[in-house]
Amino acid sequence: MEKEEQPLQKDSNKIYFLIAVILALLGTNTYLFLKDKKANDRIVSISDEKTRMQTEIDKIEAELDNVSSMNIKLSDEMKSEQDRARKQIKKLRAALAQGQLTQSQLAKAQEEIKELNNFVSTYSSDIDALKKLNANLTTERNK
Repeated sequence: MEKEEQPLQKDSNKIYFLIAVILALLGTNTYLFLKDKKANDRIVSISDEKTRMQTEIDKIEAELDNVSSMNIKLSDEMKSEQDRARKQIKKLRAALAQGQLTQSQLAKAQEEIKELNNFVSTYSSDIDALKKLNANLTTERNK
């Protein structure tokens, strides 16, 4: 009877070993699946953020073009500020076109876009003030 117990014990050891291997493989597969899913989610959010930033840059550039098309004589300082803003837009577009951006690069780009938004709003208000002043001077001249 001792001979029958020994093969049975060897078979049960093999079964326990196979179960442990299967559980380890399942755990590894689960880990890799979750890691891949998290990476895909991060790529999607970066892609969405990149698209949003491209749209923001397009709006800023459209506002600059709109102001430029008003045919208002700008001071040298305002022209240089406009040129600086256009260079910054070009730089941002190049950074976004590179492809793989890190989270810190995206945050830096977002900060630059906020600065450009502030500049464009100040620039637009200065242009509006110049237009009002020009209109006032025109009415005074025509009196």
